[in-house]
Amino acid sequence: LCIAGLAFCIWARFTLGRNWSGVVTFKGGHELITRGPYALVRHPIYTGLLTMFVATVIVLGHVAGIIAMPLVFVSIWIKLRHEEKLMLKKFPDQYAAYQRHVKRLIPFIL
Repeated sequence: LCIAGLAFCIWARFTLGRNWSGVVTFKGGHELITRGPYALVRHPIYTGLLTMFVATVIVLGHVAGIIAMPLVFVSIWIKLRHEEKLMLKKFPDQYAAYQRHVKRLIPFIL
């Protein structure tokens, strides 16, 4: 599960190419990416990170990890909501259509 999450993160990062940044920002010629893992979920890097985190908590079984899970999820949720607001400003029609067809974190569910 952890390896699958890591692979999903790497795939998403390479799919973003030069659009990727460690902080939320738009670069010259920024484009909306909807292919590859972005055709499955809108935030595949976060999906991969959450998958790795959950896998680690399951394997280690520490109470602290179980307690931290909701905090990690809420933190990522807040960040992705901020990113989506920016994407809607940059790509109003395209991103709204993308939101209607692709879930945020879990394909077909969430």
